[in-house]
Amino acid sequence: MSQQQRLLAEYVSDILNDNHNIKSSKKLSHQRSQSDEITTEHMIYRYQFEDGALIRMEVEFDNDADNDALCADEWIDYQVEQQPYDYEISPRQKHFVNRCSQSFWLKMQLANL
Repeated sequence: MSQQQRLLAEYVSDILNDNHNIKSSKKLSHQRSQSDEITTEHMIYRYQFEDGALIRMEVEFDNDADNDALCADEWIDYQVEQQPYDYEISPRQKHFVNRCSQSFWLKMQLANL
């Protein structure tokens, strides 16, 4: 018997929309470093969902003047740390270089749900 699948995009959407399917969330790390006039922030979060899934989100961005630009560079990574009890999440990891690419991917992935 093959296991049912859910899209990672469904979980990412829940994270971004602070959905009720999230049982708990925790900031694991928040680091700030300075180089010249640029401050880089790196944060790691872990989200536990009602179905047992654990998703890790890492975000890194520069706090400089160009960061206000549309689609500014931002490293965003999602990783499945634990599968739900009765589903398999696909893909297990997804990386984005800015919020625009993340939004486009979500729109395309969720269009047929």
